[in-house]
Amino acid sequence: MGTIETQVAIVGAGPAGLTLATLLHRRGVPCVVIDKFGRDQLVARSRAGFLERRTVRLLDHLGRSKRLHAEGVPHTACEFRCDGEAVRLDYAELCGDTPSFV
Repeated sequence: MGTIETQVAIVGAGPAGLTLATLLHRRGVPCVVIDKFGRDQLVARSRAGFLERRTVRLLDHLGRSKRLHAEGVPHTACEFRCDGEAVRLDYAELCGDTPSFV
């Protein structure tokens, strides 16, 4: 592999790395994304386990959420249990209509 000259090198082509690369690119900042996996491996596997609603809205805004909406599972609430008592927190109801995704 040869030498690549750039202003910014991003290590990791997961959701955070690719989102950062998209944001930098839109601002005209040259960058390179480096990952230990090849392109075919990256496309074939899921990288994030949970994306909260603000991240989902950012990906929607950037036009980078098509696969997330096609393959991800919307997640709108969480149940906490302690000493036999369960408390359900419906964060979609509390925070707006955009769900988090698993």
